[in-house]
Amino acid sequence: MMARLVMVLLAGAMLLSGVVVRGGEYLERAALQEWLAEWTDPFLRLLLLLILLAVLFNREGLAALWGRLPRNVRRGLPLVCLGGMAATALLAPSTHRIYYDETIYLNIAQNMAQLGQTQMCNSGGTEYGIYRCDRPEYNKQPNGYPFLVSLVYRLFGVSERVAFLFNNFLLGLAALTVLFIAREISGSWRGAGIAAAAVVLNPQNLHWYNTTAAEPAAAVTTALVVLAALWHRRQGGVASLFLLTVLLAFSGHFRPESLLIAPVVLLLLWRSLKAPEVPGFLVLLVLLLLPLALHGAVFHGHPWGSSGKPYSFDYLSLNLQVNLGHYFENRHFPFVWTFLALAGLILPGEGLGRRLAVGLWFLLFWGVFLFFYAGSYAYGADVRYALVSALPLAVLAGGGGGGVCRPVERRF
Repeated sequence: MMARLVMVLLAGAMLLSGVVVRGGEYLERAALQEWLAEWTDPFLRLLLLLILLAVLFNREGLAALWGRLPRNVRRGLPLVCLGGMAATALLAPSTHRIYYDETIYLNIAQNMAQLGQTQMCNSGGTEYGIYRCDRPEYNKQPNGYPFLVSLVYRLFGVSERVAFLFNNFLLGLAALTVLFIAREISGSWRGAGIAAAAVVLNPQNLHWYNTTAAEPAAAVTTALVVLAALWHRRQGGVASLFLLTVLLAFSGHFRPESLLIAPVVLLLLWRSLKAPEVPGFLVLLVLLLLPLALHGAVFHGHPWGSSGKPYSFDYLSLNLQVNLGHYFENRHFPFVWTFLALAGLILPGEGLGRRLAVGLWFLLFWGVFLFFYAGSYAYGADVRYALVSALPLAVLAGGGGGGVCRPVERRF
């Protein structure tokens, strides 16, 4: 089995190396960027098709789950989604909080939608209804979020307003995803409702989900991976593992740290890792991540705007002080959610392993920025990095809220 696994991995690597090597000579970085600009969009479309197929393969289990939901929950789900969308759209201004990055994302999305090229356009425009790009550039930003916006552009036309509405929709989707994760973690619909409220009533979420930043999409896709892991834990079998695999591969295209969700998945599923189908899907995951590895290789050593090392232990002390205080000072983040999250983590009860996995989810996505030169939440607009760890905190807050409510109910 191991020899077969190695042979398949080598075959996949050789297949992709055909785009890197021609006539025995390695292509220069610029040529590899040109290849990535041409093939990233078709690859992501293929990956999205695999996700849709995986959902189709799980349709019977999902239909059975829908049938088991309480009637009031089924009626309330659209309200959760619409409430999240309306909250960010109506309570926060539509604006670019990190102007250049957001403009780059939208321009890459426009090029993907209208030219089929994953590129930023330095010089070009639209004449007589035809878009052209004279000076393209393959950018360092991950391409998952521009790809999703390009799909919206293909459906509704290229418009800044459409991009804002898409991120508004993501807050509704985040609330729904956290609702189901919290229900699985805490076992309580009341706790799940509190978790969804913690997503919507987070001021940073309200601010940033009415921008065109990539962090909201990164946060939601990693949450979908956790939900898929819990679904596989419940269902088992090939179909649910296929869904988890393709979602995990897709999530990596949104932010470099998105793949840190893998240890959380391993912790949730450690009992089922010996299943005979696991090695085959591990091979599939590696193959689906190879284009992302090429993207990382192209920009290896990029300074990311830093005058020194982008990552270093030298930044830990200052970033830790600021980013830890963010959750306790009750200024930019409500302390009530911090208190309930701590309660959800430490209160006695069932599901300790799952709660620890959610705690690891938060710790990884919060802690990774402590070593980044621009990782301080007080560094310009970089409080947006708090978004990717806000959803696991909301899940824990839901568990804590449900735990606090139970003795109150018994008393009154």
